Amino acid sequence: MRIAAWCRRLMLSAALLAAPAWAADSLLWITADVTTAARTAMVERLGARSGFAVRHLEYPIAGSARLSDAESATLRGACEGAALVWIDARHPSIEARLRGLLQQVPGCERPAPRTVWVTATGPAEAMDMAAYLRAGGERNLGPALALARAAVDGSGPPSCRRPRLGPRRACTCRMRRALSPMPPRWRAGNRPRPN
Repeated sequence: MRIAAWCRRLMLSAALLAAPAWAADSLLWITADVTTAARTAMVERLGARSGFAVRHLEYPIAGSARLSDAESATLRGACEGAALVWIDARHPSIEARLRGLLQQVPGCERPAPRTVWVTATGPAEAMDMAAYLRAGGERNLGPALALARAAVDGSGPPSCRRPRLGPRRACTCRMRRALSPMPPRWRAGNRPRPN
């Protein structure tokens, strides 16, 4: 009985080693350590729902300027096996750091529909993957994944609505009202009564 279990384990491990590490429809999500876990989880969840195998690599902002041999091999293998590479660099310092790391590994820089840089700025009227990822949220990630699917399949781009920016509730400074005024929470005929 032990020999049969050992043979099953050996056959299973041989099958896992022979299978490719990533499917043809894989998405590599490269971030810095300031990208929220919720954003990464959303990309992984919705990417899996869209048929992508999402792999996430995270690099610290304050890390070494040079990749170690193991990190370089991991990044090279992930880039070679990925159909698309999305890089979340929404601050100029993060963009410079990640560009420096990716330039150390040949083959990671691909032409534009296969590599998408999500930077802090971009054309407001753009309807590409970067614009949807820059706008953020689930309602914008769906069209970004539809465009990604079209790029992988080689079909024409789907018709998508414009990216919609979410509410600006995250700004908690004292000047929030001056920077982004929010509408009152009551209707004209239903004002709150003073105590």
